[in-house]
Amino acid sequence: MTGAEVLEKYTGGPDPDTFTGGSSIPNPGPGGWGMAWIEAGEIVEERHGESDQTTHNRMELRAPNGEKKDWKKKGGEIKNIELVQELLTLYRVQQWIAAHSGNLWNEYADSLATAWNRSTL
Repeated sequence: MTGAEVLEKYTGGPDPDTFTGGSSIPNPGPGGWGMAWIEAGEIVEERHGESDQTTHNRMELRAPNGEKKDWKKKGGEIKNIELVQELLTLYRVQQWIAAHSGNLWNEYADSLATAWNRSTL
């Protein structure tokens, strides 16, 4: 869904706030990320980028339960651990909103994150 389509379909959401999203299709494969900074219902800044070869986790880092396990998992080390740890730090000081829950600005950030996969932003 393009940014314009998201703005037509959804309403509401925390304000002011910064929203992020990420994607990878297939996973692993090419992917993208997006960020939207919102104040008073307006987009103050937006950014997006892409990667030729990535993972969904790398693009949309959600902190795993790894901290309690000394940042290890059953199969060995956690990939991209530095990004996971950074995200966990940010997560603890920010409000989290579930992905694809119909929140206007969260959906908009997701639209930016998937822009790499279509011809229109």
